[in-house]
Amino acid sequence: MGVDTTFFDMTAPETLNEVIQPNTRLVWVESPTNLMMKDMDIPRISEIIKRHNQDIIFVVDNTFLTPYFQEPTFPCISLTKYMTGHSDVIMGAMTTNNEDLYKRMLYLQNSLPSHPHHSLAKRLWSGSSGMMSFYIKNGNLEKSNAFLSSSKVFILAESLGGFETLAELPSDMTLASVLAEQRAVLGITDSMIRLSIGLEDANDLIADLDQALAAIKAH
Repeated sequence: MGVDTTFFDMTAPETLNEVIQPNTRLVWVESPTNLMMKDMDIPRISEIIKRHNQDIIFVVDNTFLTPYFQEPTFPCISLTKYMTGHSDVIMGAMTTNNEDLYKRMLYLQNSLPSHPHHSLAKRLWSGSSGMMSFYIKNGNLEKSNAFLSSSKVFILAESLGGFETLAELPSDMTLASVLAEQRAVLGITDSMIRLSIGLEDANDLIADLDQALAAIKAH
């Protein structure tokens, strides 16, 4: 991936001075740690980072405490754990109040030329996966459900990356537990469909998409 990684002793913040390089872009710590429950001096680590380079991103995995008890600027959280607290969600989150980083993280990567990151993907990727998302034009929940129920080849399922072709409605499936207002901010609307393309014949898949999209007109 072209990314260099250097480790340091997080319990001894001063050791960070020895490993920060001119090309360092991100520092990642976990606090408290899993399994030893070691706490990091996050303010001190932050001071050291800023002294070297104000542009370095400082991420804290604080899954054990959550941002409720510990408030790093850029937390990484496993929402499966305390943040939801009912063992009924499989999800993670990275949050920030940095507007520039926020906008850059919004995009879902794919290999279509119309995507804003296509040129970057073309330069960095040696190939692409079968994942894609799209919006039904002038769509809503009823039209999305009509599309999914009319499909004969695409299997309705939340998984991805298998030999079979799958389709899902994220707003009503994988992300149903996220507040509608939050989904809207992320661009995850009731008209967004995610596809995981499998090994079926491409012509069969295209034909199925055509007939499923045609079924929407009745709604």
